[in-house]
Amino acid sequence: MKNFSETNSLHDLPEVVCGNTSKLYKDCFQDAPDLFTSVQIPVTREEIHSRCRLFRRGIACTNKYLEKCIQKDERKIVENELYGAEKLYDYLCNKVEFQKEFLKNKQCFSHIQRDWQKCSSTYTNILKEEVANEKVDKMQFMHFCCARHAYENCINRAARYKCRNDSATFITTIAKILSTDKRLMNCDKVEKLFCSSAKSLTNRNLFTSNFNFISSLLLIFLRYLS
Repeated sequence: MKNFSETNSLHDLPEVVCGNTSKLYKDCFQDAPDLFTSVQIPVTREEIHSRCRLFRRGIACTNKYLEKCIQKDERKIVENELYGAEKLYDYLCNKVEFQKEFLKNKQCFSHIQRDWQKCSSTYTNILKEEVANEKVDKMQFMHFCCARHAYENCINRAARYKCRNDSATFITTIAKILSTDKRLMNCDKVEKLFCSSAKSLTNRNLFTSNFNFISSLLLIFLRYLS
């Protein structure tokens, strides 16, 4: 994978053409096109730092597009979806101890790659139409929380079966961070009380996100996890 140079600054962003996120994605990452076809996780701090630079640029490109082309209410939806990824990047890019733990447990990611794909395919697109509503009622909130609970448990089971206990705990922490949404900050209490049968949510009708560029951003660090 090419090393994304610091010279690709956040001030040198491509022009935005509303309705053409694929062009924005192509222009924003023109110096690292192979990043999104790679399934390798970063195995050194240098590789972590390279991914972090890419993510920051991707966020800057996204924000530029959102500000010019997307209405405020819809912009909130995207910002909510990105919250978990941004939080994970904050840990990975700025906290040395978290980087050490990530690199220490890198083999576990490889062991559960397919399991993670299966678990996350349900959660990542669930209930988007309801999230688009300005208000989330109690029943919707419970559905959201239980879907997240099922996703985290799915990954936790796979990791504990194939990895050391300490690695499984760390992997589950990553899953929990990625699944965090600003609107679901109080899910822990709901999960303990109501989500013992959360697996039933996996049979709900799902739908695909229209923000393909956002999905691409999530691939920057852990492509195969999406």
